[in-house]
Amino acid sequence: MTPYQRFEDLPVWRIAADLYDQTDDFIAQAPARLRPSFRHELARAALAVSNSIATGFERGSPGELLASLDAARGSAGKVRSMLIVAACRPYLADRKPQISSLMNLVESCCRQLHTMSEALQRSGQPGQRGKAGKRVILQQRRGKRVPGSDSDIPLSIPAATAKAAAG
Repeated sequence: MTPYQRFEDLPVWRIAADLYDQTDDFIAQAPARLRPSFRHELARAALAVSNSIATGFERGSPGELLASLDAARGSAGKVRSMLIVAACRPYLADRKPQISSLMNLVESCCRQLHTMSEALQRSGQPGQRGKAGKRVILQQRRGKRVPGSDSDIPLSIPAATAKAAAG
């Protein structure tokens, strides 16, 4: 296992941050005819990918990280959807290479998010909804520390996942 101390060290977060940077460049260079509401929504969705990864990581439990990785994948799906729609607009025909590059980047990000989620699920690190989920939640609500719950599990990611995500 390779522990990551900061979300900025996660290869998938770095790709998600790059996705936002390149999306912002695309928006800045797009013709004025591209509606402001579309621009705003695309920028927010692209930024939500890296923000969701960071949020889940900072919360410190595998269960919350998994939920945030799912949210990041949803935001990445929204970016893909919007790029597909944008590619069909005649006034963006000259931007198709840039759109294609963004599509490749967001698809890479989705693959890495999926790989990371699967690795965390296979790692045996239970989340709030693990085998003893209801018992853990009830005891935590009563203020009791529960051995084996999320609060006792250090956040780490299998080394193979780190290599695959960096690849």
